[in-house]
Amino acid sequence: LQNKNYKRAISAFETAQTVDPTHELSRIYVEIARKQLEEEVTYNYRAAIAAVNAHRLKLARGYYQTVIRLLETDPQNEYHLKSKEAIDKLDK
Repeated sequence: LQNKNYKRAISAFETAQTVDPTHELSRIYVEIARKQLEEEVTYNYRAAIAAVNAHRLKLARGYYQTVIRLLETDPQNEYHLKSKEAIDKLDK
C-alpha cells in the first residue's frame, strides 16, 4: 500500500483470505486498498477534467490514461469507460 500498488495489494490480501478466511487483518487491508484505489481514480479523473477545461489536453490525456491503467482489471468501471471515451474525443 505504501507504494500505491493497490491492485497488487488487493490481490495479495485476497489470496491471504482464501488461505485463511478468518484472517481479519487481510480483510481490513483489502478494504483499505480498495478505498485508496477509488480515491486515486477519482483524483486522476477530476484532474483530467480540470486539465481539459484549462485546454491542457496533453496533461488531461495523461490523467485519463492513469485512470485506465488503475482500472485495467475492471474495464466496465464507469471511470474506465468515461476515460476511454474522453481519450477518443481528444484524438479527434
